[in-house]
Amino acid sequence: MQLPSNKIGRKMIPRWRSLRLTPKQELVSSKGRSLKRSPHGSNIITSEEWATDPTIWSASDMISMAIVDGRSSETDAAAEFLKAHIADLSPGTKQLILSYFDDGFTPAAPHGVLITREIKYRQIAEMKGELSLYPRNAVLHVELARAYVSLGQIDKARHSFRIALAIAPSNRYVLRSAVRFYVLDQDVDRAWSILKNAPSEDTWLLASRVAIADLTAKPIESSRKLREIIDRGRPAQVTELAAALATLEMENGSDKLAKKLFKIGCESPTDNTIAQVRWAHETCGVPFNKNLLENALTFEARTGQAVEEGKWVDAVDNASTWLGDEPFSTRAAATGAFVAAEILQDFTVSERVATSGLVANAHDPVLLNNRAYARACLGDLIGAVEDINSASAVRSLDDTDAICIIATKGCISYRSGDASAGAAHYQRAVEMAFDGKYTALAQRGIIHWIYEEGRNGRYLSKSDIERVSKYFLESKRIDRETAEIFNIYARQYIILGDVEAPVADLRGVLERL
Repeated sequence: MQLPSNKIGRKMIPRWRSLRLTPKQELVSSKGRSLKRSPHGSNIITSEEWATDPTIWSASDMISMAIVDGRSSETDAAAEFLKAHIADLSPGTKQLILSYFDDGFTPAAPHGVLITREIKYRQIAEMKGELSLYPRNAVLHVELARAYVSLGQIDKARHSFRIALAIAPSNRYVLRSAVRFYVLDQDVDRAWSILKNAPSEDTWLLASRVAIADLTAKPIESSRKLREIIDRGRPAQVTELAAALATLEMENGSDKLAKKLFKIGCESPTDNTIAQVRWAHETCGVPFNKNLLENALTFEARTGQAVEEGKWVDAVDNASTWLGDEPFSTRAAATGAFVAAEILQDFTVSERVATSGLVANAHDPVLLNNRAYARACLGDLIGAVEDINSASAVRSLDDTDAICIIATKGCISYRSGDASAGAAHYQRAVEMAFDGKYTALAQRGIIHWIYEEGRNGRYLSKSDIERVSKYFLESKRIDRETAEIFNIYARQYIILGDVEAPVADLRGVLERL
């Protein structure tokens, strides 16, 4: 049995994209002018080197500094110098020039999920070559860290971020990327510490501070002070701060204020804000304008909307694109794998999406469980057992993870020909779910148990058919997604009547419906 990805609340953690795919809205000054350059020692050295020895190397360092700190007459001169030597530039430096000059750039759909490991390794080699020439290029260190993360090489990514933060400790692009990385690395204290001394006037970094404070229960500026900043700011520059504070107010029960802040956030939103508002709409009824889904890069929001509307193929397609955009996102991978297998019964796609997600999150129990289920349904029982054993070995499993893992063990046992062990696993999973008041998981466990029994030629008695039909087809206690799963898996087996009675344990848990 698979586990969906929406078991926890969504937070306004910043996106982490390559610089080329980061919308300009997130890079320009909150006040509509170039960001004030930090007086960090490395920047002073870079400027002095450019002034005394204008080479491709020093010009490249100036451009990198400008992208994370803001343009100036000096950096404009460095950019023009590089344009004059365009034939001598490496691919990475050419990309920096494009990012520097292209103010009207609109990011295209990413295809990271389709990139092979071989290509990623080649990209890493190219970036390391660039860094041998431009070792103080903070952007390249962040890009290298992202490439390492996409391959699951977290230790190397940590090292790259240590260097990037040493070079550019107060710069928005570096800091927001680092925050997302440290959340992925489950080091939220580190994410909080790098933001403590961030420029207080930067609304994008304030948004990240609010999100991390929400995640860690850390103290933040007063809500009133943050609202004053939002009211004074331009909509395009306060969108994520408004959404982050709205989420906090919603959690504190201030629904009216939360809705007002979400409305401000939607005036000129990022795709991250749109995903947050759509999530708040689904969970708390916050108004949501579906026209926002037409905005660029809204793959996460489109995925959630497709799931809500039961457009399952669209959900998998958008989840796959979302995973290409954020190859380290467990939610993207879990959603795509879940819908592909549980609803569409496309186990090949489910396995592929889960595998893509596991590259950067090798020990994620949800993805391991979901791939184990897909592999069992594909007949790859050896792979299924390996995955489910790995999922079971993860420390600190929460109850919902444990329930789904046990149920998947039931599926694997049935597919291996051991119906007795399969029934025992399903019984344990369903009873754990009922006891823990995870009603939807209990319902889905029963559905899959009926399905596995039916595949073995054992169907419900007429009295049990009446009970199950009334509960799943007439009861208002069934959510729409569970009803869909029932129709796919169990309905075909409750209309056949007595052929061979199912195991007694199944009849026992049906009495808890």
